[in-house]
Amino acid sequence: MPQITLEELVSLINGGGWQLRGGFRSKGVSPSLFITGAEIVEDVIVLRHDAEAVASLNIDRLTAYLTADNGRARQIVVNGPYMVHQQKKKVDIGVDGVGWHDVEHIGRQLFFVHAAAQAQHEADVAEKHRLAEQAQKEAAQLAREQAEADTARHLAEYVTR
Repeated sequence: MPQITLEELVSLINGGGWQLRGGFRSKGVSPSLFITGAEIVEDVIVLRHDAEAVASLNIDRLTAYLTADNGRARQIVVNGPYMVHQQKKKVDIGVDGVGWHDVEHIGRQLFFVHAAAQAQHEADVAEKHRLAEQAQKEAAQLAREQAEADTARHLAEYVTR
């Protein structure tokens, strides 16, 4: 997956057809909701559905990766830092003591899917699997026929001796 800039990300999303399907910052957003616009305002990327802002994210330390098939963008993953509240282990007892604390993780913040390109990709993969399965069945049938022919030939040779 090649890395893209956040400006390219905004340009792709503004091209239309993108759905926000997952990620740490997609909580509360329906996966069937189409993102109709995106913009970078100061240090924040804002995602909109019509005029309503559905998600926003600080652009500090974000990286975006694009998955494309045949030159057509299909998926975009935006990774970045987020805080996780977790409990310290007993071996971590020391200056800070035990208990809950926040730890920074780097992970998937947003996951976009271009609906039409994803549907085409899934159809292509299904067709490829169908063709491979058909070729495998034909090869198995040919092998069975060859085995039957060899058995008949060997039997005929045995009987004629």
